[in-house]
Amino acid sequence: MGNGGSRPAFSVIIPALNEERSIGDAVRSAKRCGHNCEIIVVDGGSKDLTARTARQAGATHVITAPRGRACQLNAGAAKARGDVFLFLHADSKLPEDWALRVQQAMAPATQGGRAEEGQLPPPPPPPPPRQWGCFETISIDAGPISSWLVHHGVRLRTLLCHRPYGDQGIFVTNSAYTRSGGYPDWPLLEDLALVKQLKRQCGAPAIVREPIETSGRRWQALGLVQTTLINQAILLAYAMGTDVHVLAEWYKRD
Repeated sequence: MGNGGSRPAFSVIIPALNEERSIGDAVRSAKRCGHNCEIIVVDGGSKDLTARTARQAGATHVITAPRGRACQLNAGAAKARGDVFLFLHADSKLPEDWALRVQQAMAPATQGGRAEEGQLPPPPPPPPPRQWGCFETISIDAGPISSWLVHHGVRLRTLLCHRPYGDQGIFVTNSAYTRSGGYPDWPLLEDLALVKQLKRQCGAPAIVREPIETSGRRWQALGLVQTTLINQAILLAYAMGTDVHVLAEWYKRD
């Protein structure tokens, strides 16, 4: 990925709103990719020093967009020039070797050795590279039991259902993202909608077998049981046809 010229291999897109305490770590974790990566922070109207902190940490671009994660993500993608977009939450951090891991996960499977003449026919050509993917799970700071349960629950959902959420660092090729139409302009569950479209369009995701470190502040504030029940209730209501704007109001109240 990447053509060796001015076009970067990766565009890391980070939506942010009043995240001055965490945005610097998010940007610095993305910079581990090296020089073949651009980092785009999309500020949704922060009242603190989010934009300034992002620039100081080394963000390539800091732009503004109307408040709302979907709108901010799409604005970042419109600015991005990379071969692969990676969407990172502002309170999350990528692992040390994230770029190599993503490239390896998206690469087609290798084929076995070539057959000798007169023996079996040569193997079929390798499958095309995967067009999208995610990190296997998340690592949160919410106490040992809660952290373990969340880590393995997310991992099972990802491996068995191929249904990652936005905090797992969804990545997608520039072309596949364009074909998908991007994130719908929803106040909630925009990541679920994009994942459904990518699965329909491109098949199963490439999975990086490593976690993304993310904040456990919601889990800490509400507790494991309450947070899980709220999340599942929102998903069930969505599946039954409840409008996402209504769901967003429920989520805010919780």
